Amino acid sequence: MAPFSLGSTCTLSQAETIQAALSEHLLDHAGEGLLVDASAVEEADISLVQILVSAGRTAASRHLAMTLEPSPTVSALLARAGLGDWAASLRA
Repeated sequence: MAPFSLGSTCTLSQAETIQAALSEHLLDHAGEGLLVDASAVEEADISLVQILVSAGRTAASRHLAMTLEPSPTVSALLARAGLGDWAASLRA
């Protein structure tokens, strides 16, 4: 499982770049599970939530596991979005 690492800032202004890089990562590592390393994220907004949910759905549609290593910022953001349980289910 090749990790996809996020930088310290994951806000709307980076969303398109993050989404494109993640899509490319999924293509480059087709057939592998998805490990999203968000442990370095210090600033994030709802656009990151949308990207993570989309990645989870894409992985599931390909019958692949997705694992998330969230930072405290990402964990808090997902909890505020009502996805704390979902995020907890993705932790290794």
